[in-house]
Amino acid sequence: MRCLPLAPAPPQPAAGLDAEQWAAQDIRVLKGCWLLDSDYRVREVTTGEISTVVVWQMCFDAEGNGDQDFRFDSGTTCESANSARFNDAGQLVILDPDDVPCSDNSRIFRREIACDLQEDGTADCLSRQPDRGGRQSSVKIRKP
Repeated sequence: MRCLPLAPAPPQPAAGLDAEQWAAQDIRVLKGCWLLDSDYRVREVTTGEISTVVVWQMCFDAEGNGDQDFRFDSGTTCESANSARFNDAGQLVILDPDDVPCSDNSRIFRREIACDLQEDGTADCLSRQPDRGGRQSSVKIRKP
C-alpha cells in the first residue's frame, strides 16, 4: 500500500474516526489515509540543523498495516511502513518497525505513537522515541 502524493492541506478539524469502532477496538477504523498535524521538528544529530515537517500522512489497510510519508521544509522526504493496534487501555498505538529512511540519507528515529479519540472524530496522540531517551511530541490525526 502506498500513500497518495503528498500535498499541503490547511490544519482544520474534521470528523473521521468512528467512536463505536474505536470503542470496540476495531482497527478497521483507520482504513484509509490520514493527515497528522503537529509542530514536528527534527534535529540532525551531527550538524544540529533543524527541519520542520510540513506534511505528514499515514495510510492503513483494514488490518492496521500501513505506510507513512513525511515532507520537510527543506524538501527532504521520508517514507516507511508502520502498523497500528489498540492497547489494553483502549489507546490506538502506531509503531514504526525501524528508523524511517529519508531522501537525503538521514533517518527519523523509530517512534511509538499512542492516541486517544476526541469528540470531533480526531485523535490526540503522543509520539515518543523510545531509543532516544523517550523524546516526545504531540500529534493530531485527522481526515484530509
